[in-house]
Amino acid sequence: MVTSALTQITYSQWNQSDAQIGSAKLVSPMNGVFTFPYDSTTYYFTFANSNPVDFKLYVQPVNYNNFAATYFAAPYFSFTKSWFYLDSTLPISISTNSGPYFYETLQLQGVEGLLSYNVQTHPIDLAHPIVSEPAPINFNSSYGLYFWEIFFYIPYLVAERYLINRKYNDSLSWYGYIFSSKGYRSTDGQLDTTSTGEVRYWNVVPLQEDDSWNTAIPPTTDANLIGMNDPMVFKLTIFLRNVNALIEQGDDYYRQLQREKLARAKICYLQAERLLGQKPQINVNSSWRNPTLGDESNAPSADVPEATSNLLQAFIGYVAGEYGNFKPPYNEELLSYWDKLEQRFYNLRHNLSLQGQPLSLPTYATPVSPMELQMRQNMGNGPGGNTVLPIPLNSQYRFVALLEKARTAVNSVTQFGSELLSLLEKNDNESLTLLLQEQQQKITELTEGIQDINTAMQKDTLTGLEEAEKSAAARAEFYHALIKNGLSTEENASINEQKEAADQIQIAGVYYLTAAAANLAPNIFGTSFGGIQWGAMFAATGLTFQLQSQALQSTANVNSMSASYDRRSQEWSQQEKNAQGEVAQLGAQIAAAKQSIAMSEKQSALYAQELKNQKAVHQQQITRFTGLTLYGWLVSRLSSLYYQLYSATLPLCLATKQALYDELGNPLNANYFAAPAWDNLYKGLLAGQGLQLELQRMENAYLEQNRRGLEIQRSVSLNDLIVSGDPLKTFSSVVAEAYQSPNISTLPVNGVSLKYNSTVEALLVILEISDLDLESACNSNDRKGRFATISVTLPTLLGPYQTVDATLNMGTTTVALSRGLDDPGIFVLDFNDPRYLPFEGLPVTSGLLTLSFYQANPATTTPPAPPGRQWALVQNLVDVIYQMRYTLKDN
Repeated sequence: MVTSALTQITYSQWNQSDAQIGSAKLVSPMNGVFTFPYDSTTYYFTFANSNPVDFKLYVQPVNYNNFAATYFAAPYFSFTKSWFYLDSTLPISISTNSGPYFYETLQLQGVEGLLSYNVQTHPIDLAHPIVSEPAPINFNSSYGLYFWEIFFYIPYLVAERYLINRKYNDSLSWYGYIFSSKGYRSTDGQLDTTSTGEVRYWNVVPLQEDDSWNTAIPPTTDANLIGMNDPMVFKLTIFLRNVNALIEQGDDYYRQLQREKLARAKICYLQAERLLGQKPQINVNSSWRNPTLGDESNAPSADVPEATSNLLQAFIGYVAGEYGNFKPPYNEELLSYWDKLEQRFYNLRHNLSLQGQPLSLPTYATPVSPMELQMRQNMGNGPGGNTVLPIPLNSQYRFVALLEKARTAVNSVTQFGSELLSLLEKNDNESLTLLLQEQQQKITELTEGIQDINTAMQKDTLTGLEEAEKSAAARAEFYHALIKNGLSTEENASINEQKEAADQIQIAGVYYLTAAAANLAPNIFGTSFGGIQWGAMFAATGLTFQLQSQALQSTANVNSMSASYDRRSQEWSQQEKNAQGEVAQLGAQIAAAKQSIAMSEKQSALYAQELKNQKAVHQQQITRFTGLTLYGWLVSRLSSLYYQLYSATLPLCLATKQALYDELGNPLNANYFAAPAWDNLYKGLLAGQGLQLELQRMENAYLEQNRRGLEIQRSVSLNDLIVSGDPLKTFSSVVAEAYQSPNISTLPVNGVSLKYNSTVEALLVILEISDLDLESACNSNDRKGRFATISVTLPTLLGPYQTVDATLNMGTTTVALSRGLDDPGIFVLDFNDPRYLPFEGLPVTSGLLTLSFYQANPATTTPPAPPGRQWALVQNLVDVIYQMRYTLKDN
């Protein structure tokens, strides 16, 4: 629609090829608004008597790279505003000028410049074309979805992908294009603020401008439509995703079980906690009696409610008027973040793992070999690769068991890789097939065109042959008519006149001879001057011969003319025969040409049918379910699953490596899986084969280096240790001493000390392993010792079917003791168990072995309380005997 002061406008429509596709004259109605018809083929309009004469109104951009900030600008056209301007009654612009501006910003300033807040607020669109001032982009316009995709969905999806791939810093960086808890700063370092002076935390205009929830939810289940209708939904989602990313990053640091990483994990948790703020207090009404329907139906109903009931009813009416029949439900997912952070902080403060197990961490993490780092860097794994290996699984299984599980997982990775390669080949083959079909269609179209031209040429040839046949038939008829008519009247008259002339010449000769004879007679009468003429006879004779010659010449001419006419008649007969032959020959050629044309037309029909069949096959190829689209989806989906399977398998392989290191104790084995097997440039193909190679290398090392070593079993009596250290003490006396001074450890004697914890009512028997000097057994000072198992025997009085309620702890391992007779803390002691036995692999040189007896409290008088269930057991306990089985292997 165009508003103009003119009363009529004559316009023309043009397509992109500068071909006119329409022209008409419009007469302006009363409001001066002209309505121009428009379709997708219209490229621009021209107007009669325009100034300038080449004035064009483009409705599509002329040149993408050189397209101006607005369609209505030089050099495409110019006009005077007094007579031509756009209709200002249109509420929303159906076009946008942002594309070229976005493209230029992306080229000059990159992604950060394109996704900046200034781009969204920069005046680049004409919101109301009658107004000369441009306006910022409108997220509610016809291009609103386009703007949402650029400024919200793209950063969100990229951040989510980075989060799935455990690249948390990159994920938080992309989330920062939408939300930043620190606010956004301008180029001069100052915090950006809103018009009200508040710090701007949101980088998307609709999210920044919307600060309240809508009163009604749109009637749809599409979360995207709900979010765009009420941006508060998106704001809460992005906020929680930021919190979740910080928690996941902290968990990733936590799982690495290094002191430095635990400090980083705490920082991440603190950031998430500060984002969440103080946990809201939600008081849940617990007065509901939960009656049955039968009870309620039998309960009498009061006709007149009491005064308190009136107040209650009034309050219920107030609440119903404010919120409806039900109050808004609280967000359980949001509340779970506070609980999760509280649990993380508790585990950090109490030196527990992420799963709540006790930790015993070295002061410094194991350094990584520079050679290993160099190998990772050189191998790489494609753009954005990470040289840091993932965290191995925290497994309790032995190397042999883990190796089997790892091989099974690696075989799955290999199978996925093979399937992905097969799908890639099928996808490429499908693309190649479609390309060949399209090319074959073009070739068939060209061949069909050539065949059409050939058919046209043959038809032209047939036309020429038919014309030649007509000409030959006309010649035959002409010669036949000549032969049939013979000599013409003039020719017969000429011959007859020649014959008559010859006869006249002969008659003249007779007269000449007669005259000569007459001259020979003498003159009898009259006067004579000469006498007889003797030469007259000879002259007459000569003249006679001359006349005979002329007569013969005339006869010869007649004969020659007759012969010439006969020869001409023969030639005409021959020409007639030749013309008749040409007619027959041309007839045969015409018949052949007609057959050739018929064949050519059938060939054209064949090409047309072949092209139709090819298009049908191509249409079936591109629309069938098992087509290129499906293969593309399968490749994308399987690639994602393939990487996830690889990511799940690699920690299992690293756990196998860690088990090998724990069992062999050889630091040289740490170079396994140093180079990443995944290569993004080639979609991770052959990653399974690379993992399989490393597993085979580890198995070879295990078979080569897993030597038996010295297997030693030692009995350790705590009573003997105490007596040897202080002959005046026994185990029983030390137990009594511990009860005399609750919550205070007794003085260690040969590494043995006891403590009664009155808070938990438990007796703790502590043994310092280093004082046992286990590595010196068999004079083996250069071997490294590791426990195989530890069992406990309790020499005490036990009643019938009485069990022991105690635990044995060392490091992060704790077992429960129930029998008290060579009790290893497990049901069945099986050295072929796929899992490590309790205390297996722990060093024999250090550590505290703590035996805890629960419910071992004595009887008290203030307040009066009976003794604990195991008080008698502890009082009768005279010793604690440990059966320690361990190995000594060459270091």
